[in-house]
Amino acid sequence: MQGHGIDLIGRLRELDAATRGLDEVARVALRRRSAFIVQGVCLIHRMRVLVQSALQAALRQRGLNWGAYELNHALVLDDENAAARWLGGGDPLASAAVDR
Repeated sequence: MQGHGIDLIGRLRELDAATRGLDEVARVALRRRSAFIVQGVCLIHRMRVLVQSALQAALRQRGLNWGAYELNHALVLDDENAAARWLGGGDPLASAAVDR
């Protein structure tokens, strides 16, 4: 995205800082635009549902953790051991989990 003049990670970090810990009602009340909306266009909308469904099905089949996570928070987690923890049966995204 940097090549297109879009600092997506910076946008995600800023939005996460403003919304972390808030429930959905409080986040909506802030009226903040998604970090993925650039020049009026959503960068991920078309792919989200397809990818989410396929990923959850594959994770369930393998007996690995999966769930609903607050996207901005989950994307900015800095944990170099996340993959190993997840493959070991842990949930490195637990702090970003939301009620289903």
